[in-house]
Amino acid sequence: SHITGLLAGSTYTLSVSFYSSGVYTQHVRAWFDWNDDDIFSSTESYYLGSGVDATLTASITVPVGADLGDASFRIIEQYSTVNFF
Repeated sequence: SHITGLLAGSTYTLSVSFYSSGVYTQHVRAWFDWNDDDIFSSTESYYLGSGVDATLTASITVPVGADLGDASFRIIEQYSTVNFF
């Protein structure tokens, strides 16, 4: 997905909601391709936390010098582990 309208140095709140049948713990991580190299690196990664049927939030600060023409991002929800690929 792509986002526009961000300002370098500004902080934004990211919220992700999910339903896991009231049973399964899910972990959520987001990546933002701040340098526009088409690689979601570990330095561009944000762990939002874990929960069951939850809304998780994180404060994301856009790095100064980020290429913000049309920033790409990825969000992954994964069962049972914080070890994302």
